[in-house]
Amino acid sequence: MIIDKNDLLILRHLERAGLWLNPLPEQLKLPIEEIKIRIKKLEAEQIINTYNPIIFIPPFLGGDWVWGCVFINALKRENIVSQITEKIPFVSEIWFNSSLPTQLGHNISAAFYSKDFDTGVKFIKEIPDISYLEAYRISSFNYPLARIFSTEEKQLLKAVFTNPLSNPEQISEICGKNPLWIKTKLEKLVWTPQNPDGVIMILPEVHYRRIQNFSHCHLILDSTSKVSTLFDELKTFGFDIVLNGRSFQGKYIQIETDIWGFNDLIAKKTFLEQYEEIKIKGIIFAEEMRINSNWGLRLLED
Repeated sequence: MIIDKNDLLILRHLERAGLWLNPLPEQLKLPIEEIKIRIKKLEAEQIINTYNPIIFIPPFLGGDWVWGCVFINALKRENIVSQITEKIPFVSEIWFNSSLPTQLGHNISAAFYSKDFDTGVKFIKEIPDISYLEAYRISSFNYPLARIFSTEEKQLLKAVFTNPLSNPEQISEICGKNPLWIKTKLEKLVWTPQNPDGVIMILPEVHYRRIQNFSHCHLILDSTSKVSTLFDELKTFGFDIVLNGRSFQGKYIQIETDIWGFNDLIAKKTFLEQYEEIKIKGIIFAEEMRINSNWGLRLLED
């Protein structure tokens, strides 16, 4: 499928904020009917493969939490992902990537919530057949108390979790509740940027490799040069710095960018090559983003 920048804005919005109760028209400056048509087309072409619910753990359970990620290079990716989700209880997102050269950079990344991030990383490091792993803290959260839910709210959360594509009217039929009550409760229970105390989101699984004219890439640069002095200039040409410029494998950093076809790739490569400080060592292409929600229903049933 050929997409345009509005399609990409919709994908990014859904990845970040979820499917439910978000002001898409206001944020994207597109009519709601056009947004619906574009989403249906992305679904029909299986760029959006499915939607999965996810529990936002920090307010749900309370306490101090880290949301972090691991970058991994491994040959048998599905096997490694299976073992990670068995060892780590709250893995939320998994990315599959392709890298050139193959052994440079990561071909898997996994994000998870943890009260003891270092121990979680230690468990992952014990998995055989991982040739490279680095871990990063992304965000920290503090919720002194776990959120208390009534029996009816728990029922509503389960209904949303097991019927993620149902609208509020359909959820009201499942729960046997007044639609206005459902909408009012969902405004408090669904996480949005405007409601950080929400505890549930509906996120898409995205297959970027099915897009013909676009790819999101990480470029691997030699960090022994003074690339950090050029960060502001790089941003003017559409590059962002990954993880605040932290190095990996002791000698590389990553910058990320959107590539709109071959000519754009060449233009960005040419732009980087004008700087003697920058040495491109490799490239990582985003293939697929999955949502891991297996643990969510068990949590709601406890």
